[in-house]
Amino acid sequence: MTKKKDIYLALVSGTLVGLLLSILLSYLGTKRLLIFPVWILLPLVPVLFTAGIILGGYLSRRWQFFYSFSKFVAVGFLSAAMDNSIVTLLIVLTGVAKGAYFPFVRAGGIVVAIINSYIWNKYWAFNAGKTSKKGSEFIKFLAVTFSGMLTNIVLSYLVVSANPLWGLDPKAWANIAAVVGSAGALLVNFTGYRRIVFKPAKLYDTVDNVNK
Repeated sequence: MTKKKDIYLALVSGTLVGLLLSILLSYLGTKRLLIFPVWILLPLVPVLFTAGIILGGYLSRRWQFFYSFSKFVAVGFLSAAMDNSIVTLLIVLTGVAKGAYFPFVRAGGIVVAIINSYIWNKYWAFNAGKTSKKGSEFIKFLAVTFSGMLTNIVLSYLVVSANPLWGLDPKAWANIAAVVGSAGALLVNFTGYRRIVFKPAKLYDTVDNVNK
C-alpha cells in the first residue's frame, strides 16, 4: 500500500511541475505545438505523479526499491522543471540569452535544481531525514550527481559516435544518444543516492514502513 503522506507530496510536486510547465510553454510560445491545451497540464501532471507513486507502492511488494524509485523519478521531473524555469526567469530579468554571460545564467538553474533534488530526495524519496553529518552527505550527493552527469556525457558520446541504426538521420540518432545517456545517468544517480548518499534510508524504506 502507498502511504497517505506520499500521495500528498506526489500531488504537491506534480502540481508544481504542471504549473511550471504551463508557464514555460506559454512563455516560450511552444504551446501551439501541443495537441492539447496547455492548461490540461495543471490537473494531468499531479494525477500522473500520483499514479506513479501508487504503482511504485504496488511493485514494491515484490521489488522493494520501486517505491523509492517512483519518488526519485518524480523528484527528477520537478528538478528539471525548476532548472528550466529559473533559467527562463534569469533570461527575462537579465536579457542574457547567449554570449559570455550565459553560463552564469545556466549555472543559476543548475544550482537551484541540485538543491531542490537534494532536499526532496533526502526527505521524501529516500526517507533519510534521520541521517547525520549533513555536510559530508551533501558532498557525497554532489559527487554522485557529477558521476551521473559524466555518465550521461560519455554514453551519449559513445552512442552518437556509432553508425546510426534503423536508417535514422544524424539528428534523430543524436536524440537517441541523449536518451541512452539520460537513462544511464538515472541508474547511476539512483543507485548512488540509495547505496552511498542516503544509505541509512534503507532502514526506513521497508515494506513494513510502506504499508503503514
